[in-house]
Amino acid sequence: MALSGDHEVGDPNHVPDHNLIDEAIGLLQSAVDALEALVPSAPALKSVLTTKGDLFAATGSGVLSRLGVGINGQIVVADSAASTGLRWMSSGAVSGVLPYDPQTGEWITATTTGTSTANAYLTGRMYLEPIDVPTAKTFDRIGTNITATGTGSGQVVRLGIYNDDGTGRRPAGAPLLDAGTVSTTSGTGDKTITISQSLAAKRYWGAWAIQGTVTTSPTVTVLTLVNQMGYANLANASLRCWGMDSVSGALPTIGTLYRDANAPIIGIRAA
Repeated sequence: MALSGDHEVGDPNHVPDHNLIDEAIGLLQSAVDALEALVPSAPALKSVLTTKGDLFAATGSGVLSRLGVGINGQIVVADSAASTGLRWMSSGAVSGVLPYDPQTGEWITATTTGTSTANAYLTGRMYLEPIDVPTAKTFDRIGTNITATGTGSGQVVRLGIYNDDGTGRRPAGAPLLDAGTVSTTSGTGDKTITISQSLAAKRYWGAWAIQGTVTTSPTVTVLTLVNQMGYANLANASLRCWGMDSVSGALPTIGTLYRDANAPIIGIRAA
């Protein structure tokens, strides 16, 4: 390609046409400027993300924003009502089935394949079951179900909620909510406590502890839980909730846990 006169590039007598070179450089700069206008610079992109696991999300045409990292075990789902169009959701996946998102007045419990009844509850024993909250919302009731009353001085069931330890496998720490007690010696049916508890979209652990004197145990609706905490051995595959002993009075910080059966129903109701 000739840039000037009849001389070719590489010709020792060639004299470059600086006007053409300047024009080429100008065209290249214009292209670079156009690309930078379309795509934010690397430093600008990096500044959007602040935490390990953060994701980019588009809030509009050419507008990037941050979707903060969720917690272990959550998945990202589309949600047109969210500011980013995306949100984290507790997977609670069982053969591809996601946990139900309760509407106002509806109850959720631990994931179960059915119910039965049991009446082998001992004083001071607390049962803990995983409850997956798919979307952030407020809950206005917590409850259990008694099918036959028990007997014993001051016999009650204390209900509450614990946070997950971050692995999805067990509760940890002090109670997020100690809702108080319901009587197990008078009346049957749903036994509920009014609460006002805001919960983020993640896994929690419902707590159920029988307290007072248990002369005869109440008969309680129990859940056939889907195993989400592993088995200590295959001979005890029915042990699908956590148990903790010596729980009297206010709910304690989580201590030594063991696998247990006869998981009593614990439900929370969406406000």
